[in-house]
Amino acid sequence: MHGGILGCASAAEAAGLWVMPFAGVHVWLTPTGHERAHDDCACVVHWSEALAFRRNRAVMTVPLALEQMAYCLGKEAFFVALESALHQHKISAEEISSLRALLPHGFDELFRLATVSAESGLESIMRYRLSLHGITVRGQISIPTVGRVDFVIDGWLIVEADGKGNHEGPEQRHRDHLRDAHAAALGYDTLRFDYALIMYDWPSVEAAILGRLRARAGRVVAG
Repeated sequence: MHGGILGCASAAEAAGLWVMPFAGVHVWLTPTGHERAHDDCACVVHWSEALAFRRNRAVMTVPLALEQMAYCLGKEAFFVALESALHQHKISAEEISSLRALLPHGFDELFRLATVSAESGLESIMRYRLSLHGITVRGQISIPTVGRVDFVIDGWLIVEADGKGNHEGPEQRHRDHLRDAHAAALGYDTLRFDYALIMYDWPSVEAAILGRLRARAGRVVAG
C-alpha cells in the first residue's frame, strides 16, 4: 500500500461510476502521507492538489475524484465519469458549480454538453466524440412502436450503443432486428455499434456515422 486512499479513476470506479479503461491503481496522498511502493507497483500517485484538501477535509468524494480525473486523464475520461455521476445523482448542483469553477475554462464546454440521460459510458463516449464534429445528438428518445433508443441525430438517424452482454443471444438479436424494422417503417435509419467497436475501433464507427449523414443530407461533415 501507499499510505493513502483510492483516488482519481480508481475512486470513481469504487463509487460506482462508469469509467473508461485506465492503467494502474490511482492513490491519493495528503501532504503528510508517505509514498511506499510495493512489489510490482503500478500505482499512480496523486498528492493533495484537489478541492477536498483545500477545504481541510481530506476525504475522497465524487467531485474530488472527478477533479483529479480532469487533470490526470483528460477531457474524455472526465466527461464520461461526469455523465455517470449525473445519471446516478451522485453529484449535486452545488458540487458541480464548485467543480466547474476549479477546472480550466476548456472544461466549460463539457459541463454544457453533459446530460443526466446517459445510461452507460458508451453513450457518453459517443456524445463526446460526435460533438467534436459539431454533431448534436438527442439521447434516450422514445419512439412509438420502436421503444427508447440511445440517440437520434438530425431527426432520422438512430444510433444504438450496445453494451457488453446486453444484446447477445438469438432472442435479443431478434428483438433488436424487430425494433430496427419498426424504425425503418417510420422513416428512420439505424446504426448499431457494440462495445468493442466503440472502445477499440472508433474510426470505423465514426466513418459509418459521418458517411450515413453525408449520404442522406448531401452535405459535407467535417472529418
